[in-house]
Amino acid sequence: MGKESYIEFIGDDQAYLNWVADNPQGYVVNALASKGQGYRVLHNSSCSSVRHLSSAASEGGFTERAYIKICASSVEALKRWSFDHGATSACFSKICKVCFKEDEFRQELAEFARSVEQALRSDARARRERLDDYDGVVSATTVEARVYSRNPEVVAETLLRAGGVCEACFSEAPFRRKSDNSPYLEVHHVTPLSEGGLDLLSNTKALCPNCHRKAHFG
Repeated sequence: MGKESYIEFIGDDQAYLNWVADNPQGYVVNALASKGQGYRVLHNSSCSSVRHLSSAASEGGFTERAYIKICASSVEALKRWSFDHGATSACFSKICKVCFKEDEFRQELAEFARSVEQALRSDARARRERLDDYDGVVSATTVEARVYSRNPEVVAETLLRAGGVCEACFSEAPFRRKSDNSPYLEVHHVTPLSEGGLDLLSNTKALCPNCHRKAHFG
């Protein structure tokens, strides 16, 4: 498969299992045969809970709740499929907890913090050009809470736009980071990602910690 491409398996367990065997690092959306309206669960292709296309596979036949499998080498391709087939505010209805372990997301959060630092140091013009082509659609994973894969360049550009001044109360950042002496502000999504908000500059504000808490709980 090429970049951003996916393949659907409908009613052919063996073809699907062959794909899984050939793509152990791939991803699978498990969806109802009605083209995934509503029910779109994301798995790693190695997950044992999505080995068959039918909820009655052991009985040798498909039931009216037969499933389809949408397979791809990247989550981005599956996100595109999901929006093309009925998703409105979230790419996936659920993320398999068996597939995506908590320690992976702790590592992902640490990596994201490093990515933001790199984005802040990158060429400003190149960063803005990449953001012009960025659609703001994010993937989500569920552990004990949902963790969204945000774009670090959106965080970086929002912080640079604010220039160390809270975009709600217009006060100077309350302190500076130990790591690089930059003004400490937090990037807030005006329409939350959990409610279908996009990870775009037009949907972000750089806020002081007090205003950020007020935005969520005030």
